[in-house]
Amino acid sequence: MVQRLVWCGMVCGLVMALALPVGYDAGAQADEIGTFEPVPCWMELPPPAVDGEDIVCGYVTVPESHADPAGPTIRLAVAVLPAVRDDPMPDPVVFEAGGPGMSSLISTAGLLLAHEGLFPERDLVLIEQRGIPGSEPGLICDAGRELLRSTYGQDIDAATMRAQEAEVLDACYREYQAMGTNLSAYNSQEIVADFPLVWDALGYQQVNFFGVSYSSLLAQYLARDYPDRLRTVILDSVVPLDVDFALRVPNTADAAFRTFFQSCAGDPACDAAFPDLETVFFQLVDDYNAAPRSVEIPLPFEAGNTVMATINGDYLVLAAYQQFYNGQLVPLLPASIYALRDGDDSFIRDYVHPTLFGMRTYSGLYNSVICSEYGTYDASAVQLAGVYPQVAGAMVLFADYAHACAAWPVDVLPPEFHRPMTSDVPALLLSGRFDPITPPAYGQQAASYFTTAYAYTFPTAGHSVLGSPCSVDILVEFVNDPTRAPDSRCLDNVQLSFMVPSVTVDLVPFEAADGSFRAVRPVSWIEVAPGIFIGGESPTSQSMLELAHLPETPLSAQKIGWAAYFGLSEFPAPTGTTTVNGVTWELYTFEGTAVGVGPVRADVGVAYTEGGNFYVGLYATPDRYDDLHAQVFLPALEAFALAD
Repeated sequence: MVQRLVWCGMVCGLVMALALPVGYDAGAQADEIGTFEPVPCWMELPPPAVDGEDIVCGYVTVPESHADPAGPTIRLAVAVLPAVRDDPMPDPVVFEAGGPGMSSLISTAGLLLAHEGLFPERDLVLIEQRGIPGSEPGLICDAGRELLRSTYGQDIDAATMRAQEAEVLDACYREYQAMGTNLSAYNSQEIVADFPLVWDALGYQQVNFFGVSYSSLLAQYLARDYPDRLRTVILDSVVPLDVDFALRVPNTADAAFRTFFQSCAGDPACDAAFPDLETVFFQLVDDYNAAPRSVEIPLPFEAGNTVMATINGDYLVLAAYQQFYNGQLVPLLPASIYALRDGDDSFIRDYVHPTLFGMRTYSGLYNSVICSEYGTYDASAVQLAGVYPQVAGAMVLFADYAHACAAWPVDVLPPEFHRPMTSDVPALLLSGRFDPITPPAYGQQAASYFTTAYAYTFPTAGHSVLGSPCSVDILVEFVNDPTRAPDSRCLDNVQLSFMVPSVTVDLVPFEAADGSFRAVRPVSWIEVAPGIFIGGESPTSQSMLELAHLPETPLSAQKIGWAAYFGLSEFPAPTGTTTVNGVTWELYTFEGTAVGVGPVRADVGVAYTEGGNFYVGLYATPDRYDDLHAQVFLPALEAFALAD
């Protein structure tokens, strides 16, 4: 699956707070501006990718301030995935992450594996924006990371949080000032001006620019200021130019909660299994705020270690809010809420991050961008009328940048920089129905800036749509021909299915997205990605079914990845074979720990045919293996048939 990247908030990016590289080559000279310097790739590449062939990495030198091209310079890390086909198109697809401050290069491995299925005829380009580790300098505050580590799970009030965060940011700001870093140069205006220099250095005249969340804002600036350099723009999880984003955070969160509660109430199965879900959830929030609980939870940045954390109701609100980011988790949330009501604290251990600190505590780029865009933030201007009071209480602090920006003084961009525009660049705008930070209405608003715009809302998605069902088909069709609306009929078949308690499994027909085969799937299990279904009796007892047409990558290389997924040193030997409907299957049965599922007993079938290789896998919790082997795996094999 394509790595999801988001506009990060207070509890997003905890893992990014680990030891990220921070480097700065102050020796780059002005005459190197706009040149590409190839270097060995920094990241671990998935087999069988070859450095220098399947991917080329390097740096492009740009001015720290574009208004002073003869002044100090910085270096941007770049990765290029050359087109798979021999006769490539001249315009690459540039993928840019959100944040601000999230890594684009973190998606490299996923794009390498997905390249042939996405844009085999185009180069794929990832540019690490200025200030992100990997580019030089990487603006990371070590004291902020340590503050996050040392206080995780502690009961800290808002005033103490603001004071501690302001103290570490002030120290970090002074440290970078002493190094000669112009922190006012790390803003959207400078980032946008970097892109054409990078494209020139790589030899591209026009590009297709894919921007997620914060980078959807950059896409609009580019369409306004550099329209001749863009063949198309794709805006995923859209931030419109003229929305005061910071002031709207409680309102967009409230809208996501209301959409969620209404969706369950309007689903007969969900409503029957979890009646009065809204009342149950907010009663939990009120109870935990009145009497916070101590719960032993894992430390996200210290594998295997735990901490006794104080959990209040605000943390429950923030945990649900974060689940709305990931559309795959939304169907599990009603069952999690009821389980917590009934005394099962798995939701807290799995999803609650008890900290008021996040990216702004340690990411210099995040603060420079946010404070240059929203440095005049006034909490009294937040409109809370009609917002759930429990949501308002949790989210107002989440969106409060005033104390951070006071400790991180940078130049505020002039109001005209945010002026709306009209652009003739063809635009595709993708929104998720449950997105709690950039709702579908934002996508519709930004669509009005473009003379040719196609805007779609994905009914099961949250924040960052790419990777949700049928999104890739729409994206590829648009880039291949932006003069006409892509075929979006696949959205009619995307339906939200909440997880409800079930012991028996009913099956329905399934057809692969590429039309290569037919099989059956559990009707009540949730399709979290094309051909991947999750279901079970409770949020803590989940099994998975995977039905796939395998890529053309050598199977030996794929088995390395499969073994890693199950926590195995190598993929096991087959246990036998079977032939069904003219297809011969190599069978495997083994135990492992599947990523995203936990301890499992797995059944896997691999078929080798003239039409390609195929995969059927059941990863069942040990207590349900015998039932699901008979009710799901064997019927899936028996129903499997290649397309005519």
